[in-house]
Amino acid sequence: MLKFVKVAALALPLLAVSGGVWGEDKKPVTALPPHPLDGAFEKATTAKGIDEGLLNNPHFKNAVAAALKAKQDQEKEYREKKNLASSSPAQAARNAFLRALAGEESVGEKR
Repeated sequence: MLKFVKVAALALPLLAVSGGVWGEDKKPVTALPPHPLDGAFEKATTAKGIDEGLLNNPHFKNAVAAALKAKQDQEKEYREKKNLASSSPAQAARNAFLRALAGEESVGEKR
């Protein structure tokens, strides 16, 4: 308990000097950094609104295109190499979709 009091005694003045939990423009600091998909959720109030927001979001469209390309590429690999020990086309699509959503990959890139 004494350690907590000491830490609080040191932290509170630092927060006061640094502006506390408010940024310089007086907007609260958020827990997550901005993401290109945020716009799909901002105005939506229903599941249909979220669906429409995602379908019209360029970042989401890019992720879907990356998933389709990865699936088609993996299907081609399986046709060409009958004994291929690799992820299934569905798994390759899921991986590419998630990587594109995370901003790690876009259409045309291959790991």
